[in-house]
Amino acid sequence: MTDTLIEDLEKRRKWDRNFFLGVLAASCLTLALLGYMLPPLWVGFAGLVLALINMNVFYLLHRHFKRKGKAIFLTEMAKEFNLTFSPSHAFEIGTVRHHGIIPYYDTKTTEDGFISKNAAFPIAFQEAELLRMEEDKEKRTTYRIPVFRGLMIKVDLKKRLDFHTIIIPNKFLRPNVEAGNIPVGRGFQEVKLVSNKFSKNYKVYSTHQVESRVIFDPLFIERFMELGEHLNAKWLEASFKDRELFIMAQFRKDHFEIGSILRPVMEDDLEKVRSEIRHILAMSEMLKHNSYIGS
Repeated sequence: MTDTLIEDLEKRRKWDRNFFLGVLAASCLTLALLGYMLPPLWVGFAGLVLALINMNVFYLLHRHFKRKGKAIFLTEMAKEFNLTFSPSHAFEIGTVRHHGIIPYYDTKTTEDGFISKNAAFPIAFQEAELLRMEEDKEKRTTYRIPVFRGLMIKVDLKKRLDFHTIIIPNKFLRPNVEAGNIPVGRGFQEVKLVSNKFSKNYKVYSTHQVESRVIFDPLFIERFMELGEHLNAKWLEASFKDRELFIMAQFRKDHFEIGSILRPVMEDDLEKVRSEIRHILAMSEMLKHNSYIGS
């Protein structure tokens, strides 16, 4: 499957690349002809216009390859892992707002959604971006401020939890965003855990100390830290509430990407996404070993 997929992606990439090179060559030829017909000042102006045209053509072709190629690529990845792929979303963000860790936002976008009903615990994950709008009345301008950009993961539990437990990153990990706030007025208390590595980066708060300690067994802590490392996330947040585990991973860069029209698609590109999906699905598989949740 890998060789066939790479071959298909390469055909699409080369078509977009060659189209761009053709436009670039035509622009160079046009500029050379204008050099014989127009004064240097006009030739310079024409060169600037052609450069802008070529930049826009490259941008459009690059986006075309990433959009079309990505759809093929992720559809094949979904088949490989027995997932359902939805280019738009895996679940509505409104259905997980009760977890209390999603920051306030005005607009949202979701894409690259995956759903697995065959995992140990049904899991759905998607990329999402949340924006807050702020108006500057003096300048009469509205600014779009990103408050979250990354991955959202929702795992359906087999047991309904009686209490609410959340994980938030330490303050220094997220100085410029509103994520990581403790839901107000719900009786949260900090839970002290024995893992020094985990406690160095994250804090746990819960409405019930005993239930939270049963949930956060060593295996969960280990997999949670590994997920952040393999996704190269700036920080993670999580919430156990009702019958769900909800995780938010703030990205340093886009995930599930396949590169540029100027660079061949390599097997390493595919394996990188495979690794990301494996570690996300591992959060579901890991829960079945917890005697409290997995029963």
